[in-house]
Amino acid sequence: MNKSIYDKLKIIGIKTLRCGTHLFSFFPIKKGRVLLSSYLGESYSCNPKYISEYLQKNYPEKFEIVWAFKDTNKFQDISASKIIKYKSISWFYYTITANVIIGNNAAMWIPRRKGQLIIDTWHGGGCYKKVAADNKESSELAKYRTKISGKEVNLYLSSSKYFSDNVVRKSFMYDGEILSSGMPRNDVLFVKDINFINKIRTEIAAKYNFSSEDVIVLFAPTWRKGRLRSEQLDISMVKRAVSSKVGKSVVVLGRGHHTESGILEKNVIDVSDFPDMQKLLIASDILITDYSSSMWDYSFTEKPCFLFTPDLEIYEKTPGFDRDVHSWGFPVCETNDQLESEIYHFDQEDYLKRMETHHASLGNYENGTACRQVCDYINKFANC
Repeated sequence: MNKSIYDKLKIIGIKTLRCGTHLFSFFPIKKGRVLLSSYLGESYSCNPKYISEYLQKNYPEKFEIVWAFKDTNKFQDISASKIIKYKSISWFYYTITANVIIGNNAAMWIPRRKGQLIIDTWHGGGCYKKVAADNKESSELAKYRTKISGKEVNLYLSSSKYFSDNVVRKSFMYDGEILSSGMPRNDVLFVKDINFINKIRTEIAAKYNFSSEDVIVLFAPTWRKGRLRSEQLDISMVKRAVSSKVGKSVVVLGRGHHTESGILEKNVIDVSDFPDMQKLLIASDILITDYSSSMWDYSFTEKPCFLFTPDLEIYEKTPGFDRDVHSWGFPVCETNDQLESEIYHFDQEDYLKRMETHHASLGNYENGTACRQVCDYINKFANC
């Protein structure tokens, strides 16, 4: 079926379902019921995960924590009051009766009822590649969903003033309340306890069978909508350059974007199936990415991050960037030779100054207290 026709039919279907939803308004909203999903039911991860765990730890027995997944069998061991199938009849029932609904994908199309708090945490901080309505690659259906979600959500979380102004207001077409809290998933990146860090390194090393004493390089590129990079990352060069720089053995882990399958590069340990990206960031000593907002998260660890961008010219046109890539402060490398040179000549003191400038230029809100701020807000709302 033609994509344009498919989108139009889906939009008609959503509009019909939205109208029909009002027929079920006789179901009462249950105070303290919190419905969560991450990446549209794909995983137990990101901001919703950290909010869920904070609520259960700091408000024990107060909230009914309900998680929705596409494949419920994969998540039977998580801590929750109930696990339901995403987009099932149960999901619909809990959506119209939940006191609080939390997601990270700007995809709320069911009409919000009076007495409901609908939070969109999004799944990236800073302000880098264009998304939603500003992304030229977004389909008619995706833009319609974004527009509807912007009307139904009544609280967005933000990582910076620039993100609030240019992504939440503009790209998400949202004019409601914004909580300037930072990303809940990033709170753990502010924990500097070496025992905490080593425990995570040991966990990951044991799962993927490498030594936790190795220097860990994480390669985590973003999505490309089916496009291939014009030049693959030279893994052997990365190992050689980093080992020469620090004098230790090096292991390279590869993590594909959640919308794509696995990692393309050979001779890497594919960790795409690891559920918690923040743990990978904590464990790694160096991050190599391209246009992923993982660079924003990682910048708070104060560890080196390099951008490998062989398709920069293409990406600048579509989807495009909110700001010039060279203004972000990270070393931008369009070739493997440039990356090798940047690794050899990396200066930590200069890098930290550039990160400080980057945070200030975006109006950073991250300080390691996002979970507390968001959950205090939820608790206050639930008590109203």
